[in-house]
Amino acid sequence: MNTTARTLKSLLLAGTLLAARPLTAQADDPIKVWNYPAPVRTWEIEAGARVPVNNDTLDTTYYRVTYQGSLIDTKGTPLSPSQHFEITEPKPQDQGGDRSALELSLENGAGSLGGTMFEMNGATPFELRGFKSVRGAAYVGADSDGNNLKAAVGIESRPFRIPLIGNRGVTNWLVIGLMGERSEATDNDTNDGTYGLVTGRLFIGKAFGWRKSANPAVVTKIIEDSILENAPDLETAKKLADELRARAANSLTAPQQTLVDAVGDIKPDDKWPAYVHKTAVGIADALTDQPTFSVYLEASGWNAFSQQDGVPQHRGLVTLTTDYWPLASRDDVILRARYEWGFQRTAPDLRVNQFLVTLNVQL
Repeated sequence: MNTTARTLKSLLLAGTLLAARPLTAQADDPIKVWNYPAPVRTWEIEAGARVPVNNDTLDTTYYRVTYQGSLIDTKGTPLSPSQHFEITEPKPQDQGGDRSALELSLENGAGSLGGTMFEMNGATPFELRGFKSVRGAAYVGADSDGNNLKAAVGIESRPFRIPLIGNRGVTNWLVIGLMGERSEATDNDTNDGTYGLVTGRLFIGKAFGWRKSANPAVVTKIIEDSILENAPDLETAKKLADELRARAANSLTAPQQTLVDAVGDIKPDDKWPAYVHKTAVGIADALTDQPTFSVYLEASGWNAFSQQDGVPQHRGLVTLTTDYWPLASRDDVILRARYEWGFQRTAPDLRVNQFLVTLNVQL
């Protein structure tokens, strides 16, 4: 392995360890395991069999390690964006979530000619005068031999929604970006290049077969604490309820509506903290329902403004995934079947057309 590849691996490992540090405080956060298909602040380790459609001779097994950070703009996850526990914050307006601020991926065997690929994707909101609906975006990709290194930076849109599809309980978002990219082919200087790209990322997903798995007692405590922190007594609760009633009824989150209902329904002899606990139990019971299956489609594509040696001008990757949770009491073990078709951004000369059957464990 050459010096460039070793240096890159060291940098990627350092970045991975730094990204993992905040996870210690979040490890028992129930929010991350409630909803799918968008893990939040979650590591995933998956390994399994690769079934090539074109009967190629590459590896028939593969593994992938990924990290999905916090979502950028949306509270909650794409599957259930309206449920969160800061009692004073407004309910999100859009059905469906957004991409993670940081995404890390290490893959071996599924789309890299038997080698290993590294990828980092990142985005962050920022204010650009005259363009309030854009945010910064960056990308780094490399193969294990250091033969192909890519780095890009630019801007992307905040998510667009597909009209009417959200009303059917289908999560969806689309972001469009404009980036400048530098490609270094360390084994062939003629394939180096700097160029502009138009990028796109699409997500469509839906869950089925709801069942109970998260701990309702833990969720009850979160809701109860959120309400009592802002309304420790009935008089304070009445003032907060008046503020919430001034909002549109369909704009209230479930905990906010719980507070309003509790203020209206409490009897003179009831103790406010006990009554909040009782009502929180009911809403937690509903919120801890989780899916048995989920199906989602993800697509990414990029179009170079000009053709250069070693730089495909039009490329994209489409994946269709089905997840199944076989254990009733755990949401961190998943059986996954996925079909992939297209080109990897890190290895743009390699076309993939394959099925992947894997066991996925979330940390």
